Amino acid sequence: MIPGLLLGVAFMGMNAWYAWRVGMEKRGGLPSARELLVTAVGALPALVAPFIIVAGIVLGFVTPTESGALTALYVALCGAALGNLRLADLWKAIVDTTRLTSAIFLIMAASATISWLLSYAQVPNQFVELLAPYIEQPVVILLMLSLITFVTGMFMEEVSALMLLTPIFSPVAMMAGIDPVHLGIIITLNITIALITPPMGACVFVAAAVSRLEIVSLFRTIWPFVLTAVLVLLLLILFPGLTLWLPTLLG
Repeated sequence: MIPGLLLGVAFMGMNAWYAWRVGMEKRGGLPSARELLVTAVGALPALVAPFIIVAGIVLGFVTPTESGALTALYVALCGAALGNLRLADLWKAIVDTTRLTSAIFLIMAASATISWLLSYAQVPNQFVELLAPYIEQPVVILLMLSLITFVTGMFMEEVSALMLLTPIFSPVAMMAGIDPVHLGIIITLNITIALITPPMGACVFVAAAVSRLEIVSLFRTIWPFVLTAVLVLLLLILFPGLTLWLPTLLG
């Protein structure tokens, strides 16, 4: 939670700086209390969806898979009730989801095979031996793992990168005394940054499609945000307490 808030605040600061730098004009004054209330009420159906996901899993009512299915059903019902979802749209969504899910499972199967081959070839043990001189320096270990993850994530799909690298990184992190939660946050954040970094930049392609802007122009202007995210990553690496404080507090 804390790393996410840090990244969000950093991006908000970067947005404010960028708006000031390019001279964006303000669009009116602050919204009134009535406008805020109307907007909040209109956003309630969408805000309930993440609550179903998180609360259902945390409280033990559903498994992650069941939570996804339940949320999909809820969103479909909301779309039908609000008149934004037609039968043809629903069928197209099902077909697209099936294709995407099939692709992900194929990637996971291939990644699992590669992970088994790497384990059979003792690659994790060799990796541990390679980084053995730095085992007493967890910050150095995390910086090395971050560099490898970031470069890999720039060219490889995120699920594949996570399944490929996690079995190799885990033994090294355990020997260096790195908390698994901290390692997971660092690896995930690296993959997230890679998703907005050229040449792949999957999230940038999505933003270009939604905003109808040229991908080249977005790639030229994305670098300050990449740098901001990297600074947050370095902050989390240097100060593990930012990541582990809340999980430790909650037990």
